[in-house]
Amino acid sequence: MNDIFSGLESLGLSNLNKIEIYQEEKVAEKKEEKTIIAETEEEMLFDKTQVCAVCEKKFYSKAIKSGKAKLIETDTDLRPKYSNVDPGKYDVIACPHCGYSAISRFFKGITSAQRNLVKENISSQFKELPPTGVTYTYDESIMLHKLALANSVVKKARVSERAYTCLKTAWIIRGKRESLDSTTENYAIESARLQKE
Repeated sequence: MNDIFSGLESLGLSNLNKIEIYQEEKVAEKKEEKTIIAETEEEMLFDKTQVCAVCEKKFYSKAIKSGKAKLIETDTDLRPKYSNVDPGKYDVIACPHCGYSAISRFFKGITSAQRNLVKENISSQFKELPPTGVTYTYDESIMLHKLALANSVVKKARVSERAYTCLKTAWIIRGKRESLDSTTENYAIESARLQKE
């Protein structure tokens, strides 16, 4: 492998023949790790001011503070997993006044024709959103995702928006299942321990 760069001498690069392709990188000295205090989901949230694209009323939606959620891994379908919080639960913005709802990236992009469709088919029948706690439960988030999907269908959104909303909804449902699995597993372990005592 030492002669892989032969022929480059004519370009003035004769010194490349001495380079090892697979040279080991110097291991950087391990820096002193900072102690990271795990934040709770509640501490990672803030109320973000929104203006509805349909009824033009102000309201607040829950959002994750920038840089607070720590990525742990990514699933094979690109679903990100974070420590202490599932940011996907807060991906939908829903107007509590008229029922217009969408994934945050699509919330403001609505045409006047789509606005009219939402007013006719959603807002005219909409009852207020039920109150939530300081954080969203998975069930509350699933309801908001379904509302966002209903809005995207009613307003005849692009197929990509509807598909993306379905994908996000599936991720939230999987997140709920995983949280139940760990809770059930912990419960089963604790029950087994108590039975032995």
